[in-house]
Amino acid sequence: LHLYDYIEQTHGTRLLHNVHARIGEDARMTLTEIVSHPERTRINLFIDLAGKHADLQMDGLAILRDDNLCDIWSNIFHCETDGHTDELFKYTLSDHSVGSFSGMIYVEPGAIRTDADQHNRNLLLSKEAKMYSKPQLEIYADDVKCAHGLATGLLDEAALFYMEQRGIPEDEAHDMLTSAFVHDVLVRIPDEQLREVLTAKVDTRLQRRK
Repeated sequence: LHLYDYIEQTHGTRLLHNVHARIGEDARMTLTEIVSHPERTRINLFIDLAGKHADLQMDGLAILRDDNLCDIWSNIFHCETDGHTDELFKYTLSDHSVGSFSGMIYVEPGAIRTDADQHNRNLLLSKEAKMYSKPQLEIYADDVKCAHGLATGLLDEAALFYMEQRGIPEDEAHDMLTSAFVHDVLVRIPDEQLREVLTAKVDTRLQRRK
């Protein structure tokens, strides 16, 4: 199953979005959540890897500006042996926007040989933007391989300077580096035609306002 959610909101809207999935034996699910300029959004993801060799690839991208607020809760439960999770969420935050990510990977007793990775990476494009992140692991089984990581930072000033020195205008250099940051999420979309469409949409939404 390949499930893609692309969310754009108009001014003044509020959105609560829930995804519940149960992955059976030898089944694979790809889930991609892309949120563009949400006014106020909460996304809850509940995924049970309920069968042996269940496989999950879950990715997310949030593009925030103005006073946007996006809150994503990811809850992954490994219930059987030999399950695999690969999770990546990225945020770009401009102006006074606020992002939040809370991710839990739970490995139940007996879910041996679980292999799970969770990563959250965030790019602050203004001094006023705020990001709150809480990646978590709870492991109650032996013989597992689990990891999580978090990184929040600014655009590389040295890279911006390098590009400007070679004649690339500041706004264009800014957009290029921001686009490169989110590329890791978009390149993981297996459908080539859909990947191209969503990449074009995201690049447009990322363009720096003059």
